[in-house]
This record gives sequence, C-alpha cells and structure tokens, in this order.
Amino acid sequence: MLIAVHSVAGGIVGESLGNPVLAFLAGFVLHFILDAIPHEYEHDDKKMSVLDISLLIIDIIITVFVWQKYFGAGLNIESSFFWGALGGIFPDLLDNVPVLKLYFRKTKFGKAFHKFHGDIQNIIVGVLPGALIQYGLLALMIWYWVK
Repeated sequence: MLIAVHSVAGGIVGESLGNPVLAFLAGFVLHFILDAIPHEYEHDDKKMSVLDISLLIIDIIITVFVWQKYFGAGLNIESSFFWGALGGIFPDLLDNVPVLKLYFRKTKFGKAFHKFHGDIQNIIVGVLPGALIQYGLLALMIWYWVK
C-alpha cells in the first residue's frame, strides 16, 4: 500500500480510539490487513527505479495534502490520528527504508518480519491497477471520514 492509504487508515482508526498507544498498535495491525489487499506491483527490492522514486514522491505529496485538507492533522504528535498514522506506516519504515532495512533485515526478528511482510503481499498487479485500488481505498476512507 501507499503511504497515503496506510497513514490515513491508521489515522482514522487511531482518532476513533482516542488513545495514542492504542492508535499506534491499531495502525500497525491494520497495515498488514491492508497489505493483504491486492495492490502491489513487481519491483526490484535491491534498488529503486525512477518509477519507484516518482511514485514515492507523488505519494508523499498526496499524503501531506490529504492530512491537511481532510483531517487538519499536521504533525501534532499529541493526536491519536498522528500515532495511528505512524503505526500504519511503521512496518514499511522498518522494512523498506533503504538505510533502516539494511540493519533491520540482518536481525533474526527482521528476517522473519520481512518474510511475513512479503508473504502477505503475494498478489502482484500492474502499476495502474495497483494505483487504482489504492487510491480507490483512499477515496473511500476520505468519504467515510467527511460524511
């Protein structure tokens, strides 16, 4: 899933729980539920392509826009929305950020975590169908929140 989808879903659940610790945990668990939905496109895990980098930059811009426009949630570290959103993206931070993953995946826990995280995302779809699924989910979450 994209950062936007994981963070908004985690943020919504976190805000509804109203407790930062529970929000983080719920966002963390929700991450894996969302990853089970077909959304991935095949890419080289060893290096990021221009497409990967472009999608990441676009995703970060959309994430910041959505947080501000629909949730009024900047980086308020006291809000349950923030902690749910952080929990929602935390598995990807551990397992996919280039510098962190080098160290994380060398640990016994990191290897097991990476295998579990990858096994959940076992349905590969193309870039366009993957983006449509992800942004469709994001639109549904925004609609749910603002109605």
